Amino acid sequence: MSAADLFRQFESHLRAIGRYPPPRPSARPEVGYWRHGIRMPALRRLVAQHARAFKQLSPSEQRNLTEELLAEGSDEAAQAGFLLLGRVLDMHTPFPATTLDRMAGSLRDWAATDTFCTNVLHTLVLREPDRILPLLERWSTSALRWKRRASVVAFARKVGASGRFTQEGIAACERLITDEDDLVRKGIGWALKDMMKGDKSSVLGYVAELRRRGISAVITLYAMKDLVGMERARLLAIEPRRPS
Repeated sequence: MSAADLFRQFESHLRAIGRYPPPRPSARPEVGYWRHGIRMPALRRLVAQHARAFKQLSPSEQRNLTEELLAEGSDEAAQAGFLLLGRVLDMHTPFPATTLDRMAGSLRDWAATDTFCTNVLHTLVLREPDRILPLLERWSTSALRWKRRASVVAFARKVGASGRFTQEGIAACERLITDEDDLVRKGIGWALKDMMKGDKSSVLGYVAELRRRGISAVITLYAMKDLVGMERARLLAIEPRRPS
């Protein structure tokens, strides 16, 4: 399997739906990915067609192909790479930290960042926390907003629901709690919301303290999305402390 095989599938799909050739603006990291125009359900089907061939590659070939897809510059290629890699992580033990860091450094939008987190990073956090958690801490100070977002979204979904990393997740959120980037803030809120599924008491207490500190409502309201009734009402009633 090669990247060209997947790109030919992209072309065939786009021709079939009358969207070929796709518009292709200059892809610069500060601008973001360009897009072929393939919706996620169709992309998942295309990826599934190549899953067996991808699995037959060696681990190093799989990682190299993923990075080749990332380098192509489109959102679909980046997400396809992470979707494929996420299927074979059991072949990558341990996963090379330098490669993971390069992949995170190639991120250019929230969609690919979240696909990276949910398909690759979450499994690695659960499997190799001693190696991955220090890497996430370094990402929290990155100038790249997507690395910062990944450093907290790493604690969403199954990682948060496991209840195994509540304190590490809260610490990750606290490191970025005053970040002014809206998508980083939403990532913090998402992580807190999902961590409540694994340790509700601890995370509720932290969110209450954030309300008292006057931390951005983008974070706290997102964290409260799944709350109803009195639990939600009590948090909403908390007013920021007045400066002494």
